[in-house]
Amino acid sequence: MKKTQPNHKVPSLARQHIPNDVWRTDFAHRYSEHLDQLAQHARQEQLSAQELVALLQQEAENIRHQIWEAH
Repeated sequence: MKKTQPNHKVPSLARQHIPNDVWRTDFAHRYSEHLDQLAQHARQEQLSAQELVALLQQEAENIRHQIWEAH
């Protein structure tokens, strides 16, 4: 597995009080952009299916953690 990985951190909104609908819309927008970046990274690095699955699992865990921090 290649070790080069871009910064996959989605900015946290945990310290701000934002209404849920605004927070969800913003999060969905940032998440879709983030997925595009991951896809681009996977293409550039020519990741195998197994490496891509591992990357997506890591990202899912990061997102769950950020949601937990925000609430």
